Amino acid sequence: MKNGRKHLALVLLLVLLVSFSLTAQGKSETAVTSKAVQVTPVGTYPVVSEPLTLSFLTLQPVYIENFDTNRFAKYWTEKTGVNIDWETIPRDAVKS
Repeated sequence: MKNGRKHLALVLLLVLLVSFSLTAQGKSETAVTSKAVQVTPVGTYPVVSEPLTLSFLTLQPVYIENFDTNRFAKYWTEKTGVNIDWETIPRDAVKS
């Protein structure tokens, strides 16, 4: 049961991250490739046949010091084959 919850949490996190990337506003400064991503069969890991890197911009969470050294981020990459290149903005740089 716990293993199923972990898988569900990983899938939901991936869906959430992808949805954030699709709803991002503004123009992209980097080229977007149209290379098709091949995923592995449901229930198998890693979830992609070739390593994949996604780039995200987010506010620096107070509870995560560094995404590059965060244990869950490392686990995510090892488990799924999807690396996330995080670019963070300090919270005090954003006006409310």
